[in-house]
Amino acid sequence: MKKRLFGTLLTVCSFTINAQQVADATEVVKLQTVELTSTKFQLNANHSGKVVLKLTQADLKQYRGFELTTLLDQLAGIDIIGNQSAAGLNLSYSFRGGSNRQVLILIDGVAINNPSSISNDYDLRLLPLDQVESIEIIKGAASALYGSGAATAVINIKLKSAGKDFKATLNTSVATNNSQDKNGLNLANFERGITFSQAFRKADVYFAFQDHQSTGLSAAKGIGFKNDPFGRQNILLKYQLKALEKLSFTSLVNYNKFNTNFDAGSFADAENESISEEFRVGFQSVYTYPKGDFNFKSAFNTINNNNEKTSFPSINKGNTLVFDAYNRYYFNDQLQVLLGLNAQKNEMTSFEIPFGQSALTKVINQVDYTILDPYANVVLNTKGGFNLNVGARLNHHSTYGSHFIYTLNPSYLLTVDEVKLKLMASYSTAYITPTLFQLFSPDYGYQNLNPEENKSLESGFTLNYKKVDLDLIYFYRQEQNFIDFTLLDPSTFAFGYRNTVQDFYASGLETSLKLKVSDKINFSSNYTFTQVAATKIRVPKHKINAHLSWELQAQTHIGLDFNFTDKRSDSFFDLSTFSSSRVVLKSYSLVNLQANRSFLNRRFNVFAHLTNIFNVDYQELVGFTTRGRNVLVGFQFDIQ
Repeated sequence: MKKRLFGTLLTVCSFTINAQQVADATEVVKLQTVELTSTKFQLNANHSGKVVLKLTQADLKQYRGFELTTLLDQLAGIDIIGNQSAAGLNLSYSFRGGSNRQVLILIDGVAINNPSSISNDYDLRLLPLDQVESIEIIKGAASALYGSGAATAVINIKLKSAGKDFKATLNTSVATNNSQDKNGLNLANFERGITFSQAFRKADVYFAFQDHQSTGLSAAKGIGFKNDPFGRQNILLKYQLKALEKLSFTSLVNYNKFNTNFDAGSFADAENESISEEFRVGFQSVYTYPKGDFNFKSAFNTINNNNEKTSFPSINKGNTLVFDAYNRYYFNDQLQVLLGLNAQKNEMTSFEIPFGQSALTKVINQVDYTILDPYANVVLNTKGGFNLNVGARLNHHSTYGSHFIYTLNPSYLLTVDEVKLKLMASYSTAYITPTLFQLFSPDYGYQNLNPEENKSLESGFTLNYKKVDLDLIYFYRQEQNFIDFTLLDPSTFAFGYRNTVQDFYASGLETSLKLKVSDKINFSSNYTFTQVAATKIRVPKHKINAHLSWELQAQTHIGLDFNFTDKRSDSFFDLSTFSSSRVVLKSYSLVNLQANRSFLNRRFNVFAHLTNIFNVDYQELVGFTTRGRNVLVGFQFDIQ
């Protein structure tokens, strides 16, 4: 193991010496004075006690034609499991060894989930990268600011808006979609989209349409298995109005749909089809006054998951209504106070075929719960370099009652000449509400469930010196009241959801390095060490990502990515023995190449990618296919 890691580190270092390039495509941006997701305040990043990761539009452009999750998977402490497999495969989001339910996703600052699913998590397969303006990530518990699910990370996805003038964009890309045992240039992945935006004196309008079609891979691994095609369509309409000098409004309408074929499981082919549709409307307003501002954000989201054409037919429908109102008051440059009220209502309806019947029947009839949470956040920035962020929330849930959450996040900034050293620590609690399925399923639900509780401790530093940025963070997490699907009665084989008395723990280290080698060469890398319970699957103990960028000319850029993932344990249901089998997946390393060239004063952009250059054969999940060597080419043309 040590030899393999040492060899991997040598490979990473050799990239620094041998390659050359431009702006780092997965660069962690040190934010200046902007609204930070970690505090909801307009702050300089030096005053934040968190390492804030941000992918800007410049970073996202380097990965045109790829999925949003491809970029997330390259950041420290993040594993998107299933990202390298067939396009329609279910994804698992593991941040610091956690699960999907411990990650909260925001779209334009508003929490979004899927109440019709078992785990209540939002499906990132619904979102196209081309409609995203930027992505900001904070890791660790953040329920005091954002509520349920913000246990290991918060991902704030900002969708695109209109610019200053008229602009129309056409983009398209084509790619192969080969596994390791396939060769040739058989095009099987197609994506195309158009956008229009127009800025007026007091209003802006933005419209976008995107279509993605993919085939060529079977989800399950096996000889002669059929391809499992994937298709997605996305429509986004956003309208912004500056009604008065101090009052502005933003509204959006968003439609996302994907349909995908999927297999029966590991090494098991099948002709199942799933269709997921999402319709979302949102409204936001901001009123500014001399000492602060009042913000109101709301959204209504409905998701329909249709699995009629499967071995176990079902239709699940979920609705979410959420609003977040908060007032920010700036006493002075050193003290800011935020008071807010967050409300949410989740509804679910489910259709299944009961045992012994042949027609879909409504088994869950529009069950719901409501959440009403007052919260507060205080930020103190002293002239001596000491900073403190303190937050608290009183969660009130219509099913289980009240729950108190808090966060304490001090930091200290030491500046000596050109060296900036920031010491950070935080202790935070988080909660995860039981899902509607866990509460109200007629077969497995239990209405006396309590929320899961997480306690997170972080400590570390960031160092900035001239052309070098270095981060090192230690994290520790305790998980209590875990909601488990467990055997209740061995004599009747009755299963159901219950809170467990066993606690679970996760700990580790994250370190990130950025180095500006020259005016045209940038290098970045990150390493994550994660320690979890032996029962946890698909969590690598070691993971390394590295990126090198080289600006050949003013409008020509080349990038090189390296990814190492350590061995992991996994399990699958063996249909030949009708029992669960546990295996160890081997470690693997991938190398990818990117290139893009701009013409016509940067209005016409051509890009190309060569992924898994060495056609490495590996597994993300036991019994499922992964992509081998593939090529992607495309262009984007801007009219303005």
